[in-house]
Amino acid sequence: MERLYASYREHIEFLIVYVREAHPEKLQEGNQTGIVGNPKDLRERVILATQCVSQYKFTIPMVLDGMDGRVNRDYDAAPVRVTVVDIDGKVAFYAGRGPADFRIPPVEQTLKKLIAHQGRLPPAPPLQWGQAVNGLRCGIRFDPPTLVLGQEAAVTVAFQNTSDTPIALRYEPREALRQIVVRNDNGQTLKLEMRDTERQAGPNRGMPRPNRAPAVTEIRPGQSFEAEILAKVTAASDAAVTGTRSFAAVLHWVIDKDMRAEADSVRPRPLWTGKTASGTCILTVSSPQPARPKD
Repeated sequence: MERLYASYREHIEFLIVYVREAHPEKLQEGNQTGIVGNPKDLRERVILATQCVSQYKFTIPMVLDGMDGRVNRDYDAAPVRVTVVDIDGKVAFYAGRGPADFRIPPVEQTLKKLIAHQGRLPPAPPLQWGQAVNGLRCGIRFDPPTLVLGQEAAVTVAFQNTSDTPIALRYEPREALRQIVVRNDNGQTLKLEMRDTERQAGPNRGMPRPNRAPAVTEIRPGQSFEAEILAKVTAASDAAVTGTRSFAAVLHWVIDKDMRAEADSVRPRPLWTGKTASGTCILTVSSPQPARPKD
C-alpha cells in the first residue's frame, strides 16, 4: 500500500483507519506503552496507534475509529480490508478479508480506472455469451478491453445453467485461463499469465500451496456462476506484436470424462461434461512504448 500511496497520492486520498488492536492480550505489564490489555479510552488507543505507525514506518495518514467501533462494524474491516470509494462516496472496490485475501493488483487496477475517468468507475464491458451445450453456456469479459501488452486485465468467466436441473461445475482458475484462446487474423496469439498470489501460512509460509482438487460448484436452474481472474496479457508467439492490433478472445470450455472422474473421486455428484464456447470478446492491444533515453 505504501507503494500505491507513493504512486497515486497526487490523485487519490489515502487513509489508514486504525480500528482495533490485533492482539491486546499480548500487552502485558512492563511493555513500553504502559497499557495493559485493551485500551480503556481514546487516549490509550492514540498511544497504541502511534506505536503502530512508528513500528511499521507508515507514511500514509492514519485516523482512528472511535471506541464504539462504528467504522469497523460498518465496513466489516478487521483484521484488515481495503475499501476504495469513488468521488461520489460510492464503494468502487471492496476487497476480501485480509491478510489471506489482501491483494494489491485489483486495488491498483481500480485506482487507475478512477483516475482515468474523473473519479468514477466506467461500466464493465458486457459479457460475451455463447450457445448452451448440455444445459450450460459460458461467457467471457476482459476489463479493460483496450490494453498494452504486458498489462494486467480482469478476466471474467461466467457459466449459466439453462436447464431445469442443477448443474455441478468443475472450476479452477488456471485451467480456465488455459482454455481461453486469444488470436488475431495474422495468426498471432496472446498468452494469459495468472499471478501466483496464493500462499500458505504456518511453518511453510511463502511457499506455494500444494496442488488441490479443482473446486466444484453447483449452479441452480436459471442461475449463473462468475469468477474474476487477474491475468497478465503477453505475446505467446515468436512474432512480435507491433503497433495496435485487434484480437479475438474465446473461452473454449471442455470437461472430458477423465477430468470428470478426477472430480467425482472426491465428490459423488456427477459433473457437467461436454464442449462449449463463449462468445467472442474483441480486444485492442498495443505494443509498449520504448523507454525514452535519459538526458
